[in-house]
Amino acid sequence: MQRCLNSIAHQDFSALVESLDKARHVVVIGFRNSYPLALHFRQQLIQARTQVRVVPHPNQSLAEEIVDLTEQDVVVLFGFRRRPAAFASLIDALERSPAKVVLLADPTAVNFASQVTWFLKRRWKASRRLIATPLPIA
Repeated sequence: MQRCLNSIAHQDFSALVESLDKARHVVVIGFRNSYPLALHFRQQLIQARTQVRVVPHPNQSLAEEIVDLTEQDVVVLFGFRRRPAAFASLIDALERSPAKVVLLADPTAVNFASQVTWFLKRRWKASRRLIATPLPIA
């Protein structure tokens, strides 16, 4: 976790925390094995603030959830391995939105770093390239 936090400058981290605190809405997004992380993050964040939602829900269009984002909103996007094919399109859409975007991902997502407000990368060591939910949470 310390290496993850070291991947962002102290001033940027303070700005991230302040943005999460003052945001009108916080939209948390996770796909596949990142979805449980998104749920866990939401559960922790709602203890400190209101207006936090996880998307997408089953049979829900993600476009409907991000179309009305404003500069007062923050999107927290979990993008660990096994990202869906549409992940790059989502990043493009979020980049065009006025919302601030936090991407929490493994180093394989570094090519998206320039398109988001904050990029937090989490490295882990596994004996095989097996990525389980507990590893990113650690």
